[in-house]
Formats: sequence, C-alpha cells, structure tokens
Amino acid sequence: MKMEEQVRNRIAVLSNVTMDLVTAKLKSDFDIYIPDGFNTWQQEVYDVGSGLYQWMPDAVFIILYADPYEGDWQKETGSERLGDWLSSIKFLREKMTQIPIFVSSLDMVESGCRVVSEKHYGTQMEADWIKAIEACDQVYILPLKEEAVNLGRLHFYLRKMWYLGNAPFSLKGSEAVAGLIRRHFFYARGSKKKCFVVDLDNTLWGGVAGEDGTDGIELASHREGRRYYDAQLCLKQLKEKGVMLAVISKNNPEDVAPVFKNPAEREEMEIQCPQVETLDFPEDTALLPQVIEEAYSRFFKPLYIISEDRDKTEKYRRQSKRLEEQKEAASVQDYLRKLEIRADIHLMREEEKNRVIQLAGYGKRV
Repeated sequence: MKMEEQVRNRIAVLSNVTMDLVTAKLKSDFDIYIPDGFNTWQQEVYDVGSGLYQWMPDAVFIILYADPYEGDWQKETGSERLGDWLSSIKFLREKMTQIPIFVSSLDMVESGCRVVSEKHYGTQMEADWIKAIEACDQVYILPLKEEAVNLGRLHFYLRKMWYLGNAPFSLKGSEAVAGLIRRHFFYARGSKKKCFVVDLDNTLWGGVAGEDGTDGIELASHREGRRYYDAQLCLKQLKEKGVMLAVISKNNPEDVAPVFKNPAEREEMEIQCPQVETLDFPEDTALLPQVIEEAYSRFFKPLYIISEDRDKTEKYRRQSKRLEEQKEAASVQDYLRKLEIRADIHLMREEEKNRVIQLAGYGKRV
C-alpha cells in the first residue's frame, strides 16, 4: 500500500514585479501559484475564474514595488495608483474570506533624478498605505520596507536585475523577501512555541551569582554590564507581547546556580516539553539581545497582539494557584464555589473577534 502523500502548504504570490528568484527559494516549503505574465496580478484578482481562485491557497502574499525612476509617483498619480491597488485587495478579500492575505509595505526610495511634488510626500504615502491595509479585515502588513532598511538598500535591491527581468531584488534581497513570506505564513498558522526558558548566570547577568555574589556579577546600564541590561529589557518586552517566560533551576533559589550550562538538561526539557523553547545562548554575550529578538521572531511572534496576550505569564501563575487550591479542596463543588466564577454566554462581540480568530486558528487544507 502506498504511503499517503503529505499535504503541502499552498500559497499564492501576486506582484507587479517578477518574483521568480523569491519563489525559487520557497519551493522546498510550499506549493506556489504565480499568475502568468508580468504585472497581471490585478487581472487575476478580478477574474473569479482565474487560476488564483482555482488554486485554493492557504495564504496570499502581495508584493508591490514602487520604481524610484517611474514618473507616476507624484502626489495625485501616486495616490490614484495606491487607490487602484487597494480596490483590488479589497475585492480579493471579499472573494477569499477564510485565508490570511499579506500585503507588503511600500519602500518609496527617492532617486536623484525624480522630483517629488511635496517634501516628504513619499513617507506620507507609505504611512497612508499602512493605515489603509490595516483597516482591511484579515489583511496584514508584510514589512518589506523594514527588511530593506535592516539589510541595507544597497544590498536589498539590484538595479541590474530590474533591467534584466523586472526583478528589483538582489539575491540577498530575494532571500530576505522569501524569509518574510515563510515566517509570516507560519505566524498565521499558529506554529509557535508557548514558553521562552532562559538561564540566569551569564544570560540575565554576567558571572555566577552563587559564586560571585550579588556585588560580583555584571549588570549595569552602561559599559560591559549593558549587554545583560539590554537582554533583560528584550525579555521584558517579550513578556509584554504575550510570551510566557520561565527559569529552570535544580538548585536552591538563593544560590541561583546555572542550569543551562549542562546541555543534557536542555535536551531533556526539549523532549519532555516540545512546546518550550530552550536556546543555546552565544559565547559572545554582546549578541544576547539579538539572539532573544531572533528567537521571538522565529518562535513566538503573532500576527497581532491582543489584550489577553499581555498578561499571559500572570495568567499561568493564577492557574497554578488554582490547581493547588483544587488539591486542597474537600470536593469539586467546594473548589468551584471558592473560585467564584460566573459564566457569561453570548454571541461574539465585535471587540472579541481577534481573540476568537486567534483561538480558532486558520483551518488547514484537507
């Protein structure tokens, strides 16, 4: 009997530029639909009998590029172009109601030859585009501009590729865009970890507290101790974004002896609790904040943060306390009575929609 083939994730990539280099880097992860022809994405959207709708993707990614040498990006013509794009996106949203749609942010790069009708209008156009996309239900921003800035535009774009085949991105830029698509697809599918477990010594502070004492460790807002200070700030920001944080130690709390210097214990944690992420932190502690940021992006970052996410760590503490009370209760009825919980059953309210979507997740193709 033949083994059942694994169902692969399916995405559609729409764009006003050639995306072959980008999609080539995604083929190992996805089955990909790209419209035939250059810059035909809007025709594809408006034709409900097109291959896009027959493909039934799990997510749609729309990558849009504003050519810095094109003369149509003045105030009136530029706004008209963006309005036309937005209409197409809204039409697609109406036809594909059950899947996430990602639309790139705009990078309005100024050329030395182009004259903008108003100072800083490109920046305002970028901001207006973000607001317009965020106002669309279940349409999310793909932060392409931010990726270009982080990598550096001289590395992200390559004009030669544009002249050869209407592909604005360099090889590094194409890899970066592919990475954006890959990460955001799995953000939408909820493929995230539940808890971020960290060490204490040489992670939250420099040195070993159990040996060096409080006065002997490195932790300050300046010079060498700043790296640990920044690492703590990153972790605090993760907590505020809904990531549950934890520390594991077999030693007495007052000793705060290092646990994660023993790799076997990390392996045991990963086997017993796969939903918990444990990281090998770098030998160069100057990289600690960067490693934490990358871990958040890779394992924890959601599409959006709602109020229920912000106090997740405290909620787990309260749950642990409730379990202790349950053990001590004389009966189930006595336990429930002590909780003083009241149920409110109602139809979903508008302000609860994001939480319902988050809990339900996006359905998988069958």
